[in-house]
Amino acid sequence: MGRQGWRFWIDRGGTFTDVVAQRPDGQLVAAKLLSESPRYRDAAVEAIRSLLELAPGEPIPSAQVAEVKMGTTVATNALLQRRGTPTVLITTKGFADALRIGYQTRPDLFALDIVLPDVAYSRVIAVSERLRADGTVERPLDEDDARQQLAAARREGMRSAAIVLMHGYRYPAHEARLAEIATEDYRSRAISLVLAGGVMAGFAGPWIASSTRLLVANAEFAGSYAAMLCLYLASALTLGFIRFPDSASQVSGSAAPRPLSAVARQPAYVVALLASVVAYGSMNLVMAATPLAMQARAFDADQISFVITCHILGMFAPAFVTGHLIRRFGVLTVMLWGALLLAGCVVINLQGETNANFWVSLTLLGVGWNFLFTGGTTLLTTT
Repeated sequence: MGRQGWRFWIDRGGTFTDVVAQRPDGQLVAAKLLSESPRYRDAAVEAIRSLLELAPGEPIPSAQVAEVKMGTTVATNALLQRRGTPTVLITTKGFADALRIGYQTRPDLFALDIVLPDVAYSRVIAVSERLRADGTVERPLDEDDARQQLAAARREGMRSAAIVLMHGYRYPAHEARLAEIATEDYRSRAISLVLAGGVMAGFAGPWIASSTRLLVANAEFAGSYAAMLCLYLASALTLGFIRFPDSASQVSGSAAPRPLSAVARQPAYVVALLASVVAYGSMNLVMAATPLAMQARAFDADQISFVITCHILGMFAPAFVTGHLIRRFGVLTVMLWGALLLAGCVVINLQGETNANFWVSLTLLGVGWNFLFTGGTTLLTTT
């Protein structure tokens, strides 16, 4: 016997969303809503909430819902009206015109002027690769050529790709690899934007430290550590409610996962690892020593706080553009810039112990860390 509860069948159209629901007692009810409305974010969810007599914004209790099935004509309308995102078709070399040629179906056999329907894609990329019907690799995937053609398509404004290779429905390893190559340039931007979240810490961190350092009598900064602990616990609690996608699932027919030893032997892996170690090691050493050195030279708490703020902003503010720099100049070039900035931090620190020396050197330390660590992490994703 099936699960007891409400059953919802939804038809989402471009104008209206129709819902037919079956109550747990078997009675059928219906609802009709505008597919787009400023009163709610999603018509289907709003209809379910309404039929369950829930308050606006109230979570839908999953225990009351047995099944939800939805069909939509939105995608069909987008195809018919050509209102979708311009899409590039990626297929095996030699089959670039296969969809355009079609089945040679002729509704009017003797028509001299045959008007073919428009294709759904805007451009074709024919990649050099070929898998036989039994999965044997007849021609390996030319990744460099695919990468160049995809870069050219991106420059033309293409932001969507459909990958259809010969026998890919049975052996999708080449298709999966092309999907990875197509998103390579977005990885550096994603990593960079994640780090950009630390900009807030550049302002909040020093303020929290200065506001809480004297909360505990005879134990300077004990209150600051207590405040940090509370923030960590709040972060852990927040992360506990986030559902992350399962990245461990493997594409059927793709190559088996490589052992770590095979990954670690790649030069790119070694460079990425050393870059990250140097970035974090240099940053931790200098960042930890600078406030102590300033306190020993009788700098006040506001001056120390300003230097730390400059350092944290240097670490995270460039993250808004680091991904773009990597895409334009290359990951190794940006990593080299980071190493040079770290060297500049050392040189300035050796020139003196003034307030300017401290904040300039720590700002360079932050930017250098950002370039070197973001570049190393991006390079690691290519291994």
